Amino acid sequence: YLGFYIPGLAIGETLTPLGITIAVAAIWVFTFINVFGVKWGGLYGIVTTIGKLIPLAIFFFVGLSYVKGSNFTPMVPFGFTGITLSIALFFWAFTGFEAITIPGEEIKNPAKTIPWAMFLSILITAIVYALIAFVFVGMIDWNGLGIDVGDWKAIGNLTSPLSDVAIAIKLPWLASLAAIGAIIATGGAGGSWVLFQARVPYAMAKDKLFWAPCAKVSKRFRTPIIALILTSTLTSLILIGFPNFATVALIASVTGVLPYAAAVLSVVILRKVKKDTKRPYKLPFATFTTLVGFIFSTYIIYWASWPWTVIGGLLLLTGFIAYFFVKVKNWEIKRNIWIMVYLLGIMLISYLGDPEFSFNNFLPIKPLGYLMLPYDLYVLTAFAILIYIWAYKINVKLYKKGAK
Repeated sequence: YLGFYIPGLAIGETLTPLGITIAVAAIWVFTFINVFGVKWGGLYGIVTTIGKLIPLAIFFFVGLSYVKGSNFTPMVPFGFTGITLSIALFFWAFTGFEAITIPGEEIKNPAKTIPWAMFLSILITAIVYALIAFVFVGMIDWNGLGIDVGDWKAIGNLTSPLSDVAIAIKLPWLASLAAIGAIIATGGAGGSWVLFQARVPYAMAKDKLFWAPCAKVSKRFRTPIIALILTSTLTSLILIGFPNFATVALIASVTGVLPYAAAVLSVVILRKVKKDTKRPYKLPFATFTTLVGFIFSTYIIYWASWPWTVIGGLLLLTGFIAYFFVKVKNWEIKRNIWIMVYLLGIMLISYLGDPEFSFNNFLPIKPLGYLMLPYDLYVLTAFAILIYIWAYKINVKLYKKGAK
């Protein structure tokens, strides 16, 4: 989005070396801000949230008068596989609603604040994205963009989509406003994620499940500096290795879904092994809803498409392997072995699955097509149910042994 003002930062959705340099520099600026504490990181998030909603609101109300109904036909130009890839790509936009729980120790009245914050964040995000997507699609002027009518792939390659469609209908001021809003939005998200992601290794280290130095906090700022440096370093490496927006989004979806899958599974496990724990919020129909959530988490990892299902899976497996080198009890490792089997199973199904579930494949191999749609989904569903049951039983059994 910054490339709208500074040419040469990106070609389509792929960053140039200059763009990568600026992006990595931004990550470390956000890291520096968050070193000063959750208060300043949180304030930054609030300011950028307000700053991005105002331009988006103006874009929506102005663009509404330019909407053309013909742009909405055909409704599903890429069929079912297009929808599934869109779900995997779009999923990353909703990730983060649970991140409010990570710095829970630093939040006042978390029992009430956290559930409401999660609910409102999902609701607001869904409404904003739906409204902006509607206006964006309706505003498209194919001739103004110099694109053949119905060439949605070309639309997907626009560097600054909102700004580009505004320029096409001769509204340069709206294009500039949209670019500013997009820059604030992405900058705000980046800053917030630097805040939240560092809390993961910090919390794990406190529980003796990760590298011990990550549990250390700055005496002056009371923030986990080592955890911040570690996570920002890893983020920078991913950005350098995969400077394409869509591929990063798909990798983020794969790596982001697994914690959701584990979280929904943990609900039923904790209800079994910690029945007397006080719960400010209790999920209704927990067994059914968590199973459905686990199955759809499995779908999303698969829908991220070859080879990104594999790339994301391998990145997760490296973390799982690193887990073995942490001094934890054997039963801790045993009760989490399902994660490795789960990831390897989805990766195998992706390799055996429908070649339509392939996107920007840079590998010399492609899906074999032994499990064509809908049979791949049948296999995924059965596999997810088996893993869910196995993980539940082994965790309940080993947790009791570990507690003793």
